[in-house]
Amino acid sequence: MSNQTEAIADIVVKFQARDLEGIRPYIHSDFTWFDHAGTIVLQGAEVFLEAIERTWRENPNVVNTSSLCLQVGNLVSHTESFREYTDGHIEDWVWVYEFEGDAILKMYGFLNASAL
Repeated sequence: MSNQTEAIADIVVKFQARDLEGIRPYIHSDFTWFDHAGTIVLQGAEVFLEAIERTWRENPNVVNTSSLCLQVGNLVSHTESFREYTDGHIEDWVWVYEFEGDAILKMYGFLNASAL
């Protein structure tokens, strides 16, 4: 595994453990999350980390599972599923991460609309 694929695997574990400080080093300060259409969902590492924390607060039982990562150059992709939302919905995502060094600079999210 490369540093980048190890980072994604570790983020998944840190999410499960509710370890925000463990996730922080992997998120570039200029982080941007894009949706499937290329629209910016949010910008900035702190904004992203606050969104994760809000998810945990609003959905205390939410759990995630991940596929193995694939890497081409500085791009890493995997699928991730989220279950146990308070309202009962399920989310299945395909993520593509663009790294700068060992930190995620850009994240592209493709949500399986049928999961909503």
